Amino acid sequence: MTAPTSWKKLAPDLFLFADACNVYLLRYGDRAIAIDFGTSRWLSHLDQIGVAQLEHVVLTHAQLGTLCEPGPTTPDAAAPQL
Repeated sequence: MTAPTSWKKLAPDLFLFADACNVYLLRYGDRAIAIDFGTSRWLSHLDQIGVAQLEHVVLTHAQLGTLCEPGPTTPDAAAPQL
């Protein structure tokens, strides 16, 4: 499976990035609020939709990957200790 590389526009200021989980982004001006986090790949694609600053991330569920992962994982990366 290839990594996602773009946003899907759902409404004028609502976007979807299909990642490890669906990441939704609500844009207002050049700022945004994200709903869920996925693998963080979407962070490098914010400029595609005119977002300069991410203000908040709302998590809808708790998983080790969505709570503790600072970026894309590598196969040999050690799991964070909770």
